Amino acid sequence: MSDVREPTTQLGWGHIALGFTFILFDVGVSAYFRLGIERGLLTAAIRCVIQLAIMAVLLHGVFSAENPWAVAGIALLLNLLGTLEIVPSDVDWDGWFDDTYLNPWFALCNVKSALLVTYSLQWVFKP
Repeated sequence: MSDVREPTTQLGWGHIALGFTFILFDVGVSAYFRLGIERGLLTAAIRCVIQLAIMAVLLHGVFSAENPWAVAGIALLLNLLGTLEIVPSDVDWDGWFDDTYLNPWFALCNVKSALLVTYSLQWVFKP
């Protein structure tokens, strides 16, 4: 492995527009076959762009701080938020902590995430 970093590609609005053409193609297919999911596709695509732009700003600040604790903290926060996101809203919340956070599968996912973050940190903070 070399200590020389490869140049990175900067994504711009043109790249987003190119990706959006695939969404427009899907909207056209949905309209042609009368599937009725055109509005949902467009809403999801716009929401995705907005959420990813917010995450880019947040993560840029975290990574530019070059603080491993900040990176580990944001990784843990996103992991916990992802866990809460997958729980359906009609679930009885009694005992949710035991069912979610003490579940062996959740523990395995957290170990996997911790190992991935630890391994990735050596590349983020490499001089």
